Amino acid sequence: PTKLGASVWRLVLLATWSSKQDDHVNFPSQKASLPTSSNRLQTSNLLFSIKKVTKVLFEAAISLFKPKMGLALVTLIGDNMKRVVFILGLFAFTCILVNNNLLARQKQIQIIGQLGAESGQAFVLTQKMMEANATTYTSQDPNFPDDGKKEFKGITIEKIIELTKADENIDGVTFIANNVYVTYEPIEQIRKDNVMIAFSSNGKRIKKNRGGPYMVMHEQVSDQGLYNWYIDTVILGTSLTPELTIVEGGNSRVMDAKAIAALPGELLNYVPPVPRGYRKPLASPDRDTQTEGTFLRDFLTSDNFNEVVLTPYVGKSVTLKKEDLSKPIVVLRSFDNQKIISAYGGPYSVVFPVAEHPNLAGRLPQFLFFLQKIETR
Repeated sequence: PTKLGASVWRLVLLATWSSKQDDHVNFPSQKASLPTSSNRLQTSNLLFSIKKVTKVLFEAAISLFKPKMGLALVTLIGDNMKRVVFILGLFAFTCILVNNNLLARQKQIQIIGQLGAESGQAFVLTQKMMEANATTYTSQDPNFPDDGKKEFKGITIEKIIELTKADENIDGVTFIANNVYVTYEPIEQIRKDNVMIAFSSNGKRIKKNRGGPYMVMHEQVSDQGLYNWYIDTVILGTSLTPELTIVEGGNSRVMDAKAIAALPGELLNYVPPVPRGYRKPLASPDRDTQTEGTFLRDFLTSDNFNEVVLTPYVGKSVTLKKEDLSKPIVVLRSFDNQKIISAYGGPYSVVFPVAEHPNLAGRLPQFLFFLQKIETR
């Protein structure tokens, strides 16, 4: 029993570790290029489930529990019943933890963009609202061809437009995952494929290792790269309001596009940064794209602070030390003299010079997209 318990525990730890790695796996749909069958094979090998753990344990038990050992095993279990019960209880508890880890905890999605006046700048779409306005259809995620067709349940983009009283004439929709992977679809494509944000398949909540809790689903099986997973934010329309909230000394003000355009400008000699993603039919900016921005320090009117916090619409905030602002940290505000659209990380994104200043590397990311607020503390 002691050796068996140790083996069981090692398998449990392996299952727990594998499920946690799920957050760091580059899944097929999370690449701009279409995945190959070998990519899918590598991905499927990484997706360790409770069923696989159970199968391994069952096969190990069959090979271990031979008839001639039966009597001896019963005797050992009888003599060590407390230990056996403890090991089995610990195993059951760990399985519950692993299963909960595979089932994501997120229960809402942020909707922003060209919303109706009643919805304000952001609309929180809760799980309860999604279930109350749900649609069901049979389709398939092409990233998992072996899964076959399933019955998906979710809320359509058309229904989201209706609930938020958004502009029905929007050009497209940007979907942003919680790892800031971005996909963009023209509104014609969305209506043609009856695109939804799915939250269940075959009557069960979608697990993280299948793109849950919220994923983009098409009724008509479509381009493989469009199936974005782990959806956190949906942007209706191609652009967010081109303004920034500035907080200094506890006082808040809003800088609109005109005020931001009046700040000193800098032309930048590099390929414009954009979030990882799939934006067909949009073409990504290249070296011929004129990139323009302004230094972060020019947004502030006082130097009476210790740190600056940059908050995006989606993703993690970045905290800077006061001395960091002496470096050429640039807030991008236009590509080819046009405002930066949401699919490219707009309306504003930030470039940190980590390559030129090694003391920033490891502490700051290279880029921050979807900038919403600048706050001094």
